Amino acid sequence: MRRAVISMLLAALASPAAAMDGEGNFWVIGGGSLQCSAYTSGTPEQKLHMETWVAGYTTAMNRATPNTYNLLTIPVEEAKARLDQACQANPDKLFVHAVHELLESLYPRRLQRAPQN
Repeated sequence: MRRAVISMLLAALASPAAAMDGEGNFWVIGGGSLQCSAYTSGTPEQKLHMETWVAGYTTAMNRATPNTYNLLTIPVEEAKARLDQACQANPDKLFVHAVHELLESLYPRRLQRAPQN
């Protein structure tokens, strides 16, 4: 019985936790907190700011997603084009949601292990 309880506790600790409040909200810092229209109509410098935010967000998602080495398995230019398309279609959407939806769509093709050199 004691082993079963310890096993359940260890399994619970190993499970990924949703890092949101009870209503699914979380605080967004930086470029992800802007609307998609800021990306599609931004200057090259503003777009670069938001794309740099995407790199950090993707890195964090790689770290937080179990059995994942890299979620972004398409060329960066293709990712930018897909974000631009999603944001053109939904200018009022928060950029974080467009980025997260892109990464979710790539999840089945993610690299689960570091490439062997």
